Amino acid sequence: MVRGPMLNVVLDTNVVLDWLLFADPALNPLPERIAAGEVCVWTHAAAIDELRRVLGYPRLSIDAARQAEVLESYRAQTRQLAPSAGDLPKGFPRCRDADDDHFLQLAYCCKADALVSRDRAVLRLARRSAAFGVTILTVPELVFRICERPGRPATLPPS
Repeated sequence: MVRGPMLNVVLDTNVVLDWLLFADPALNPLPERIAAGEVCVWTHAAAIDELRRVLGYPRLSIDAARQAEVLESYRAQTRQLAPSAGDLPKGFPRCRDADDDHFLQLAYCCKADALVSRDRAVLRLARRSAAFGVTILTVPELVFRICERPGRPATLPPS
């Protein structure tokens, strides 16, 4: 297997749920690439707290043991950073949903190659955030990037 440089990413909570709770087939390449050291997922306290809170939503009906299992799996497969609000430059984009700002902040502070989201409000910030070095990708775009291999024809991600 030809390995490229490590891809550093931040995953929003919905993507984390799809990966660790729902085992979404669209994310099948991710666990292998993390285990191989090809992808590093960054997190911080706000993302962990949000994941804990969401796992406890009654509509998800997840028992406490499964919630703890997902949280532990997340912690074990991520690197943690402690960014502060003062770390952002003037004019840095803010999301319409302030609860998502911490993902943008984390992506900026850890110099992530991408923030991966399914949230339309976050995705709409792609152009503005790119001016600050933050790339925002959809799940198909992430999978395309982590599956690219030198010498192998790449296919375009689904639109």
